[in-house]
Amino acid sequence: MENYLPVGAGFRVTTTKRTIPGHVLKGIGTIVETPPGIAQFQIPNSDGRRNRLKCAPKIKRRGHAMNITEEYLLSGPQGWLGSIYSAAQLTCWISTCNAGSRSGPSFGMRSWTPSGRP
Repeated sequence: MENYLPVGAGFRVTTTKRTIPGHVLKGIGTIVETPPGIAQFQIPNSDGRRNRLKCAPKIKRRGHAMNITEEYLLSGPQGWLGSIYSAAQLTCWISTCNAGSRSGPSFGMRSWTPSGRP
């Protein structure tokens, strides 16, 4: 057998804030050993090779507040491949032309090249 789906799990944290905290958009697509807040659940550590992948957050505006859901996906038995998932980053930019826009900031994926420059 060459392909299989390893059993995994996801860990989600949902908060409500007036603005989007900077840490929410940092490190998206990268490997995380211990997601923030997971210790309170006292989940037994696996064999030490599994880790988690930080996914893009889901952000919904609710009146004057934001519902922010951060998600971390548990890897398969051998962990997420660092050569693939260590360089992906989400960039957030607000250009001068939409800084006054009611729709808020623009979000997008920055392409990655071996040199690390887009």
